[in-house]
Amino acid sequence: MLSRAEIATLVGMTLCVASLFLTWKREPVSQTLLHSMPATLIINPPSDFAVIGFGLPLRWPLTFCAVLCGASLLAVPKPSNRARWAAIHITSAALCLLIPVARFALEAGVMVALVGGALALFGALERFGLGDTNRGKVDA
Repeated sequence: MLSRAEIATLVGMTLCVASLFLTWKREPVSQTLLHSMPATLIINPPSDFAVIGFGLPLRWPLTFCAVLCGASLLAVPKPSNRARWAAIHITSAALCLLIPVARFALEAGVMVALVGGALALFGALERFGLGDTNRGKVDA
């Protein structure tokens, strides 16, 4: 059975990769492109066109960090290497969140990547117990 941290990490990883199929930014149509269009399209020229995540250079770091975040779930951290796995998992999840923050826009791809990065980071912090302030306390 999967824990809450593992589910959050896997859903976040999936959302980050899926966001690359959505619009990340819009660019205006250049005049050279407008002149090369057929005459039927020039009657109603498009104002801008959508650029999906695969058309941007962020596709490789986002995909790598998302896959690394999910792959870190395959390792069982022991006390001797727990800090190393925590650093790998938390760093890759934080990068999954920072990449869409750096390219923030009100576009579907960016928003989905933000949610995915936040879920991946939540899962990483939950897995290693860094976000739990009540850990170790006993109720009176």
